[in-house]
Amino acid sequence: MSLAQMLGLAQRPSTSAEDFSGTVIYRSEDGTTDFSFRIARHGDRYRIYILDQPLYHGRADDLHSTHRYHSPTSGHYICWDGRLESLDDILYVASEWAERTLRYVRHGTPFDNRRTR
Repeated sequence: MSLAQMLGLAQRPSTSAEDFSGTVIYRSEDGTTDFSFRIARHGDRYRIYILDQPLYHGRADDLHSTHRYHSPTSGHYICWDGRLESLDDILYVASEWAERTLRYVRHGTPFDNRRTR
């Protein structure tokens, strides 16, 4: 199952893309960890590059387990197969990836398990 399907964004209606690029800092919901991302257009799509995140501390850190892609010139970015149509979509995906990453690092919970609120 893709991250888009897990987050329920695959069926969201399209909205016009916003012309945004820049750096975003996300603080975890529990306030203990900061992540930083660089948002960049790549062709007709956005990518969310991971600038800063916690170490995996012995957990598998392969691209599949951590839902990341790698660009040899730009580093890791969030594995996302859906279109990011708005800044809200971008920020939502970045925050969900961060929370799921933190849960994986702390508890070994794979990304496939839905987050409960």
